[in-house]
Amino acid sequence: MKLWPALLWPALLPGPARQKFRATAGFLLTGMAMVGLSLLYAGWDRLLSPLTWQQGRGLQIESVWATLPMLARTVNSDNYAVTLSRYQAFEIWGPGVNTLLSASDIFFAGGLAVAVLAYLVWLWRGHGRLIEAVVLVQFVIIVMIVTNKTFSPQYMMWLGGPQAAAFAVLGTRSHHVEEFYVDRSRLNTLSVWILVATFLTLLVYPISYDFLVNDWNVRDSLLRFPATLLLAARNIVVVIVLIDVIRWVWSFLRPRAVKAVRQRRRGVEAPQ
Repeated sequence: MKLWPALLWPALLPGPARQKFRATAGFLLTGMAMVGLSLLYAGWDRLLSPLTWQQGRGLQIESVWATLPMLARTVNSDNYAVTLSRYQAFEIWGPGVNTLLSASDIFFAGGLAVAVLAYLVWLWRGHGRLIEAVVLVQFVIIVMIVTNKTFSPQYMMWLGGPQAAAFAVLGTRSHHVEEFYVDRSRLNTLSVWILVATFLTLLVYPISYDFLVNDWNVRDSLLRFPATLLLAARNIVVVIVLIDVIRWVWSFLRPRAVKAVRQRRRGVEAPQ
């Protein structure tokens, strides 16, 4: 099982003490049960292997970081090689790839640090709206997708659940406040970009994937360029999704917005 859902737990913490307890207890009990089952089934080595495997992996051809090498491969295939790794992933090797791998590791760690900081500021600020929790969940997920040196088609599914939850949350809100229409506009825009990225992902895998990885015949070589353009377009749209989510998070965590909520809290909590 993937380990990253642990990063979504802080989004469940706002609210009354009972909600905090239920969310934390559910998270811990589920996590311990999964760890226990994995340990019984495959032992310590397999339980901890995702941590070491991630460190040892190369640059997967579908990742955002592999976009430039993949484009370069379409015009100079002799300098680049695509191989199937022992992790059952197609990885690209060639000029500049090691630099991109190092950069991805740095940005991945930096992205997670920023996500943790966003959580801390949000929880310290207090009085977080439920739609903000969903946006922070999306922020963690899209940061992990964009900064990672790996990218598989199923990663797009990670964005689907929180996006559906956001519409459910929005549906419970009053239509008589300006925030509703602002949030709905942002949510609709984000949904369009996610759907475009998902459609392009379908065109990349499985429809044109063979042209990205094979060097067996002239047909593969001829169709590699349009297939790579589809991949590049998908990655650009995914980056747009990240920018869109960052702008949304910044709208309620920028210093002025945080200060305004803190002042309202002090006004409400002050003795009358």
